[in-house]
Amino acid sequence: MLDIAGAVPATGADLGVADHYGDPLREQRAGERGAVVVDRSHRGVLRITGVDRLSWLHSITSQHLAALPAMRGSEALVLSPHGHVEHHLMISDDGTATWLDVEPGTSAALLAYLESMRFLLRVEPVDVHADHAVLSVLGPTAVDVVTSAFAPLDPPLHRPARRDVTVGYDGDLLARGPYPLARALVRPAAASPAITDSPITDSPVANSPVAGAPATGGPVAGGGAGGQEDPDGYDILVRAMPDGLDLLVPRRALRGTVERLVAAGASLAGVGAFEAARVADRRPRLGAETDHRTIPHEVGWLTTAVHLDKGCYRGQETVARVHNLGRPPRRMVLLHLDGTTVARGAPVSGGGRTVGFVGTSVVHAELGPIALAIVKRTVPDDTALVVVDPETGDVAASVEPASGPDQPTRPAGRLVD
Repeated sequence: MLDIAGAVPATGADLGVADHYGDPLREQRAGERGAVVVDRSHRGVLRITGVDRLSWLHSITSQHLAALPAMRGSEALVLSPHGHVEHHLMISDDGTATWLDVEPGTSAALLAYLESMRFLLRVEPVDVHADHAVLSVLGPTAVDVVTSAFAPLDPPLHRPARRDVTVGYDGDLLARGPYPLARALVRPAAASPAITDSPITDSPVANSPVAGAPATGGPVAGGGAGGQEDPDGYDILVRAMPDGLDLLVPRRALRGTVERLVAAGASLAGVGAFEAARVADRRPRLGAETDHRTIPHEVGWLTTAVHLDKGCYRGQETVARVHNLGRPPRRMVLLHLDGTTVARGAPVSGGGRTVGFVGTSVVHAELGPIALAIVKRTVPDDTALVVVDPETGDVAASVEPASGPDQPTRPAGRLVD
């Protein structure tokens, strides 16, 4: 999508996709009112086949996956022997394969770990990033837009309610999830609007002779200038999330899929809009709100990516011990910044000493400059903080009260293998 007029490339971990298309605050507001489609094709994608895939993933990750039903999704962590977070996995199982989408730049290390843990099990992990890509559709009308663009969805989807769905399936509702999935077979159809030079509009201008493909000579779903969509169509896997929908699409159909969504009423938004929503909703990101010492309790993954009734897996003793006997040494909080954003990793000080670091800092359309930060657990919410940024200078910051991560109240055990 970087070839669209107005696209501003993202930097850092999001290199390779657009940060915005000329008006980042308007893109955020479009996502709050209707639906926006965000290119997240820089995320890594792995596919695991084989009859042992779910029981195998169950044994080496933090999540209860052995009984995950077909057409369901979840989240999981790979932990170090000491319980520190190494990988965060978004999971979708379509009944024949398990798909993992992960942070950019982490798929090679994850695949190497998975390969090392195969032993004699009937599993086949493969990196398919070159062939498959992730899109996200955010906003209150996301389900309606995706349903309109790709009907019929099998099964029909609804978006899980924010912060009250459940993850971790063993017959009980234990945390949040599992996330419902749907599949759509996309077939070329009659003409529909395509993306133009003004992607954030109320009425996209039609200029494409083929649904899902731009005008002749432009980038196309088939992968080259002047090409067309596959005449046999292609499959899309849709995962319903509390913040919207994630779509797993063939990379050759990425542009065509986006154009179908725009034709169905979505606007284009850059990954900056996704990040602004994520920060405001206090959702952590591996490599941003984590470091080599992070344990799941500190950032809220205990309620989304960890199953407290399963064992044994690498790092499980730390998870159970901290949850049952103590409190995590640090916590993630939402900071309100005085006038400007700050650099990722900038130190946070309070009372004359360093008490943490900034993860992601954004300008939110409603909240202004905000950031997720990791601070010591003992820092009170009313502490006057200062972010020490060498580029912007010292920036005053305050903690949003009670913005720390949710913690389950049930004890952790080793009850289910």
